[in-house]
Amino acid sequence: MTKMAEIFRAFSAEEDGAALTEYIVLLGILVGGVIVAVTAFGSGLNTVWSTWGSWIGSVPSAPTT
Repeated sequence: MTKMAEIFRAFSAEEDGAALTEYIVLLGILVGGVIVAVTAFGSGLNTVWSTWGSWIGSVPSAPTT
């Protein structure tokens, strides 16, 4: 059990561990923000995407020479 405590103490004293923790927290916040944005605006974005897809499908292609 003391070996495990030593490992945790060494990890907490190491600056790389703190930086990694900060990056993981930041990544979690970003992922959460994306999930909230997609949930909040998902149906509106679906409508816009479908409208755009219909429009782009109706545009005639350029004549080939």
